[in-house]
Amino acid sequence: MIKRVGVFLGAVLLTGITGLTSPLSPAHAQGGGSDVTTLDSASSCEVRSWEVLWGVKESFRSYLSGSLANGEWNVSGDVTYSTPLFTIRGSDGVLAPDVSSGDLATTGSIGFFGHEGLLDQTLSTPRLVINGDEVDVVFDISGDTQEGRTVSAQNVSFVSVDAAGAVVDSEAGTWSVNSAPTVLTAEGAEAFGTYPAGEAFDPIDIRVQVDPGCLQPPLSTPWFFGLALGSVVTVSLAIVLVRRWRGRERPTPEVS
Repeated sequence: MIKRVGVFLGAVLLTGITGLTSPLSPAHAQGGGSDVTTLDSASSCEVRSWEVLWGVKESFRSYLSGSLANGEWNVSGDVTYSTPLFTIRGSDGVLAPDVSSGDLATTGSIGFFGHEGLLDQTLSTPRLVINGDEVDVVFDISGDTQEGRTVSAQNVSFVSVDAAGAVVDSEAGTWSVNSAPTVLTAEGAEAFGTYPAGEAFDPIDIRVQVDPGCLQPPLSTPWFFGLALGSVVTVSLAIVLVRRWRGRERPTPEVS
């Protein structure tokens, strides 16, 4: 009897743990990364529009426009600038319904010029690669770095965005993140120069619009805690049953 009860209790515990962990999305189950080549556009949400608001790096712009560098920056295409932010807008891309992956692209460029041409770089063809809680801001980078190196690199993951605070509105069909931290990647540092990998760049705002209802709504807090509470109650009931069955098999000796 005790052996059967032990097996029963183990099954209850396993069921409770499985119930608590099974809702993880593929992005959490498989880990991060920037490869979205397996994204199936037929089963994904078509992006209607997307927008990025970002200052790149305010201290760099201040340095560039100062008397030492005596430089400037310019924009073209789907990139505009209004102090202190660059705005990137696009309408092409796909996004997985659970936002575990996505790939958005547009045209346009940001050009930085300073030190009488010693620094002359262009970040063009903006792209966002989404992998769950991480987003890579990707550019083609060409020109001369501040260190005097000539660069021509395609699809450079320039900065990595921590998108853990992103909000999904399934009814409106939007995925957005506000003031998300960004850091310069190793690829970005190599192509851009000036700063080392891991350097903090300005926070970024991203908003993606798809068809209403296409995105999966996030798990609600009441559902999660309800599941957890149910598991706790189930396990507690199993413990009570075990104690009762043990009491039946091992009666308390009578005291003479």
